[in-house]
Amino acid sequence: MANLSDDDVRTASRKAFAALPNLKEAIAHLSTLKGVGPATASAVLAAHTPSIVPFMSDEVYVFVNL
Repeated sequence: MANLSDDDVRTASRKAFAALPNLKEAIAHLSTLKGVGPATASAVLAAHTPSIVPFMSDEVYVFVNL
């Protein structure tokens, strides 16, 4: 993630936060960033909006088939 530009991170983050409460779409926006998968994306979203977004491990993400 060190090679990501600030603009790329800001753009993906803005799109992800605007997509809430659609969790699938929000995770998809953050997952466009190299090195960010569903677990990391859900951690970022949960820190931003803990009342809406639970943290999900990769295993849970695969299990619920988002």
